[in-house]
Amino acid sequence: MRPPYPAEIAAVISGRLKQHQFERAHSFFLFTLTPSQKAIATYVFNSELSPQRLYRKFDWETPVRPGVELTWSTDGSSSPKGARVRFLGAPVKDVGLNQTLMLPPGEYRLGVSASATGLVAPKGLAWELSCGGDSPMAIAKLALDAGEYSDREFGVNFNVPSSNCPVMQLRLMTDLVAGSWRSLYRGEVIIHSVRIERVEG
Repeated sequence: MRPPYPAEIAAVISGRLKQHQFERAHSFFLFTLTPSQKAIATYVFNSELSPQRLYRKFDWETPVRPGVELTWSTDGSSSPKGARVRFLGAPVKDVGLNQTLMLPPGEYRLGVSASATGLVAPKGLAWELSCGGDSPMAIAKLALDAGEYSDREFGVNFNVPSSNCPVMQLRLMTDLVAGSWRSLYRGEVIIHSVRIERVEG
């Protein structure tokens, strides 16, 4: 019997999420990982944003968004490792870089390492973690600085509630409400790592 194709695995995971079978979807995702993939299956899968990508839920997803060019580093490249987000002088609300997560209730810290070159973000740029399910709500927001910097660390503590938070969505967003051409995003930011760690009480 042949092993399932990657597209078939992705379809099963997406189908279970749509049916609100969150734990079954996540368990199936973990079950289908190879040993090398399991080695990077922390609270944020592939937290170092290496070129190894699965193109399914619970891995990084990068849907195309207007005004943004998003590229991934490749093995052997001399450029900085991570996801490179280049803004094209347009209004931007959703960058497109996101991941579905499952975290047990408790206290955590979200940490991000990033570099920026000429980053102009008139309505801010931040990582937002939201509870999914029937009533989505933000539980963490981590703003990134505009301007120029290299390998800067950002962090924020947050709490996952014990109810109404069966699955989470981590997204790189702005605070732009409408596509106003008075708020144009320029420059670039490279996300080197996105980590979530348990905070012991």
